[in-house]
Amino acid sequence: MRSHISKLLTISVAAILVVLATTAAAQRAYRIRWKTINAEGLFTFRLPVDFKQSEMGVDSFMRGYQRGRARFIFVCGDSASAEYDENTMISASEVHTKVDGKGATVRTFLYKWKDAPVYVAELNVGNWREGNVQLYMGMESPARADIEAAKKIFRSVKFRKSGCE
Repeated sequence: MRSHISKLLTISVAAILVVLATTAAAQRAYRIRWKTINAEGLFTFRLPVDFKQSEMGVDSFMRGYQRGRARFIFVCGDSASAEYDENTMISASEVHTKVDGKGATVRTFLYKWKDAPVYVAELNVGNWREGNVQLYMGMESPARADIEAAKKIFRSVKFRKSGCE
């Protein structure tokens, strides 16, 4: 009887250690594949490491990042999503949410261009319909999976100081 209890205890401890090791490895892998971007001390966000900065705004605090044909941008300050031709949008969705405690919307849709369709995800912190947006982020990509990556990026935003006012 003691032998069975001892074996059961050993197996239980081993199983717990395997679970802990697997969880720690998964967390390390998440950190390795994503990097934190500090937007000049106004806010931070996480971005996949294979996105490289490709553009910078002149009249506004804007940055663009590229990975192949996928493009991610943010505009800090007075900016907002544009209206799109709804005849060329497919599967449009708009969800109200909070980003670091601030009211926001996330829009996703498939946009039909002449060459090929493009998946789009947009974050507007503030009210984009009234043109009152403190932070805009957008992802355009031919790959549907980038919509989920964009949502992870949006959820990772943390405002510093007063943020983008």
